[in-house]
Amino acid sequence: MKSYNLDFEGYWQDKAKSSLPEVAGIYVVYKGTLTEKDTVSLDKIVYIGEAEDINARHNDQEHEHYRDFVRECGGADHVWYSCAAVSGGETERKRVEAALIFELQPKINTSDKDSFNYPTTVVNSTGRHEYIPDCIVV
Repeated sequence: MKSYNLDFEGYWQDKAKSSLPEVAGIYVVYKGTLTEKDTVSLDKIVYIGEAEDINARHNDQEHEHYRDFVRECGGADHVWYSCAAVSGGETERKRVEAALIFELQPKINTSDKDSFNYPTTVVNSTGRHEYIPDCIVV
């Protein structure tokens, strides 16, 4: 059994995604609305991904699912991001990503929803992680 501790940062509205951290880790795409008090009200998770550089993944070229994010969220103004660093390389990021997708079943994700093909994995989450349980064991 392997454990991962994620400290989620966020939230960034789509128009501010150039400020996403330049770190390797997991990112979560949410549908949300900016409130009158300049806070975000998040409705649901629409996608979970991993990247060697989260900032570059969303800013160097259009994400292959970006149009799906916009459509599912009802416009770019309703696309929000949160992210957490994951150390250990691509294999570790993919394991954490798969655990979160398997547990949370985001609509836009297509892989890792039906099975979890890794040994038992514990993901502990802190920080800004709306709709992600504090602890997931898969």
